[in-house]
Amino acid sequence: MDLKLLLYTFILTGFLSVHLHSQVPFNCVVVDSARNSPAKPYGKAIGDLSGDGQPDLFISSANDDGMHWYHYPDWEKYTIRTGGSWSEDCQIADIDNDGYNDIVNGNKQGLCWYENPLNKCERFDAGIWTEHKIGSDGTNIHDLEIADLNGDGKPDVAIRYEKENQKPVCIFLQINPDEWMAVTNTNLSHKMGEGLALGDLDGDADIDMALGEIWLENEGDGTAWKEHVYANSMPEQMILKIADINYDDIPDIIAAPQSSQAGKLAWYQAGKNKYQVWTEHTIRSNITRMHGLSMGDFNNDGYLDIHTSIRHDHPGNEDHVSIWLSNGEAEPAFKEQVLATTGSHFSKTDDIDQDGDLDIFGANWSGPVNHHADILLWRNEMR
Repeated sequence: MDLKLLLYTFILTGFLSVHLHSQVPFNCVVVDSARNSPAKPYGKAIGDLSGDGQPDLFISSANDDGMHWYHYPDWEKYTIRTGGSWSEDCQIADIDNDGYNDIVNGNKQGLCWYENPLNKCERFDAGIWTEHKIGSDGTNIHDLEIADLNGDGKPDVAIRYEKENQKPVCIFLQINPDEWMAVTNTNLSHKMGEGLALGDLDGDADIDMALGEIWLENEGDGTAWKEHVYANSMPEQMILKIADINYDDIPDIIAAPQSSQAGKLAWYQAGKNKYQVWTEHTIRSNITRMHGLSMGDFNNDGYLDIHTSIRHDHPGNEDHVSIWLSNGEAEPAFKEQVLATTGSHFSKTDDIDQDGDLDIFGANWSGPVNHHADILLWRNEMR
């Protein structure tokens, strides 16, 4: 072999090896300490609530301690409700199409959306967040997702209750911001379960749903759904995402157990017949309590990586908050980088500081003193 070519190959191989296995630098920032944070901070969401174009951080309590948000970049806390207990998941979206993000959340009063007052006042720290009813049952919501499910251009809401409720996925199709149509003829099986993700799984330009072991085919207008089995022998309580993890232009399903039942962190690849069982690719076997899952390119190499966080339940446990870096191959392998061993619950990701890399927002579901926990931001310092 030519000496120059041999030298070039050696340098390139070394560069790729370092690049694919290098650590991504993160700095953990305390947004709100456990001395002041809401008790049992279950609900978490990221979105611009102040109208300045920068992502803010939202928290809701499951222990009668209200709903609050933190303004970027000084993390000053603003209160939407001083009291009240909310369910486990929530989302930020512009429900009424007025150009300002609203909040969708559920409690014993119902599933509601809270209208951002910026459409009525000039200052984000003034005005009342008006409550609008979507559905009557907002208790014990474990999964809440928002997308246009019937193709009319308006955001709709899909929820899945905690497994003990044994209810089907409930969809609320928006007629207008104050009128919603409930659809419950969704999953006929697998009712006693958790985990919900939305995406176009069959390439027909409408939004389908992934649950544990099955996916639901949207038959066009969001009112009729057809079950298909994509996996077998999953635990009942899962956390799920939909993404094209191997870049073949076909969406995959990423899944992990989020309760004490042991299972796999794995991704599932559709074959030529996406209506049959999909191919399973195991990333890590025998894991439990994985209560945060998201996809994104954390090291800016052009490949999708994975973020996971394990719910912290017991003192002394090493509960990983991690990213899993892809090697970018056609059947990618993932290398875990542990950012913390203190756990997190329903952590979320976004480029929060707008510097071109992905950050992580999270908090444990409870804490050692009166159920309070630190509200944390793991800031990616790639850039």
